[in-house]
Amino acid sequence: MDTNRIATRYAKGFFAYAKQINILDVAYRNCNTIIRFFKVNRDIEEFLKSPIISSEEKISKLNQFAEGDLSPYTLKFIKLMIDNQRGVHVYNAFLLFKQLYLKEKGIVDVTVETPVSISLSEKEALKRALTKKLKSDLELNVEVREDLIGGFLVMVNGKVLDMSVKGQLNKIRKKLVNG
Repeated sequence: MDTNRIATRYAKGFFAYAKQINILDVAYRNCNTIIRFFKVNRDIEEFLKSPIISSEEKISKLNQFAEGDLSPYTLKFIKLMIDNQRGVHVYNAFLLFKQLYLKEKGIVDVTVETPVSISLSEKEALKRALTKKLKSDLELNVEVREDLIGGFLVMVNGKVLDMSVKGQLNKIRKKLVNG
């Protein structure tokens, strides 16, 4: 079975369970914590895949990162995946869970990439402007990409608006090459 189908099944199962027992918002907060953990610790998938490390130790490590803030239901879900030899799919399952949650709540996921970090007030102003433009509630993620020369990238529902200097230079280059 391919990776995406496995992660999708687990994500849908956990989503349905969390919704049924009315912990969807708690599970979503836990989901974001786990996603952050995976982004910071690139080698965590190898750790979760290791047959030498016990599932209890793997769960403990994840909960330790979350400073004990993961709900017992989220911990049981992760343990279920690890016990079923699906630890390598935990990250993708939580990414898919996040998509299911946002869709359920009618929230648009927006990522903005900038060459430098922006202040909290700039982030709030950007969020207000995007909320007005998209006419929808949104979750705004701002990421720093130092390879951008200037400007920014906005990603909404898989579509990219490239307003970076690098992107604009690439467009000009393509026009010159193609005539």
